[in-house]
Amino acid sequence: MVELAIAGQHGFVLETCELERMGPSYMVDSLAQLRETLGERTPLVLILGMDAFVNLPLWHHWRGLTDHAHLLVTQRPGYEPVIEAELGDWLHTRQVNDAEALRHSPGGSVLFRHQVLLEISSTDIRERIGRGLSPRYLLPDAVCDYIQDKGLYRP
Repeated sequence: MVELAIAGQHGFVLETCELERMGPSYMVDSLAQLRETLGERTPLVLILGMDAFVNLPLWHHWRGLTDHAHLLVTQRPGYEPVIEAELGDWLHTRQVNDAEALRHSPGGSVLFRHQVLLEISSTDIRERIGRGLSPRYLLPDAVCDYIQDKGLYRP
């Protein structure tokens, strides 16, 4: 479904290393593998939501994420994060305020992007489909068609 969603989107590439890895798969390992593939100079950016960001201290070797990539953190409308001290202390030396900073180094920075977003969540989409409602306009058409063709998320 990710492949269908990003088809035709310049700069987006589907990476399947986590699917191909045997055993547990951790984001820090995936970023390290991507860094090896891309080399030491190419900027790499991991995009994640604020809800995932505030839970980074629960991730395996989370402090090492920025050794391999930048983090771009987006926020859903109406979500007020609570950043605990451990994460806040780590963030203090990494936060930048300009996307241009991400272009000039391979990783190491965290950028928060406050933008107008549609209030859409995967949980809501699955629940809507389970109730027999269409996810059309909440997902790319190709993804909607795939879900319908495969009968996904139906009770």
